[in-house]
Amino acid sequence: MADLSHWDLAETFTGREAAYLLMGVDPSGPDADKFSARHLQERLETAYQGAIGRAAFEGYIEPCFSYDAPEPEHLMPEAAVLRSVALWANLERFREHGDTASFTGWLEYRDVSFHGQRFSRHELSRWLRENGLKSAYRFDLGSPAHASSHEGNGATPQAEKPLSNRERDTLLTIIAVLCKDAGYDFTKHAKTAGTIQSTAATMGVSIGETTIENHLKKIPDALAGRMK
Repeated sequence: MADLSHWDLAETFTGREAAYLLMGVDPSGPDADKFSARHLQERLETAYQGAIGRAAFEGYIEPCFSYDAPEPEHLMPEAAVLRSVALWANLERFREHGDTASFTGWLEYRDVSFHGQRFSRHELSRWLRENGLKSAYRFDLGSPAHASSHEGNGATPQAEKPLSNRERDTLLTIIAVLCKDAGYDFTKHAKTAGTIQSTAATMGVSIGETTIENHLKKIPDALAGRMK
């Protein structure tokens, strides 16, 4: 087997690099062309396309999706999908700011093809583990830069899992209850957002007022699904 230790310095990998490393072949080595990683690249691409499908569901469909309806059967299971670095970044911005237009615009018009993506060792490790797949290369070995950021805290970073409809609505319902208890009217989005932002600032927490307002606007729909 090739010496792959120099790849321990890498934080992210292309689909081609990941496929060859899974086989224990150095993708940058002189012997790479003697091997075919097509079958693994196709599996990685399928998992990535599954992630795009779930992202499209979250951005285009889920905002008007019935609370009690099951997810469409065509969606790949959450554990089976593989999200690229770019997809994670755009998902996080979308969830933080609720900007559906920007997120769906990225999905529609940016280069989201598999061959243009890079994947974190974390996401690759999670995907392998949750799907019971073996790899000749240890993606779960953190690079020096990654390890140093967690040195001494004993924490093992976990891949973030997106909130389901039910989890999101539960959190929004909890926010509504806390607002009522504190005497905040969450239907007055701008005023209450400003109050929450000010209170957060006294705790040393910085939250955008628009971000808070966007979440408050989602509360009525969440409550409608929970009312008995």
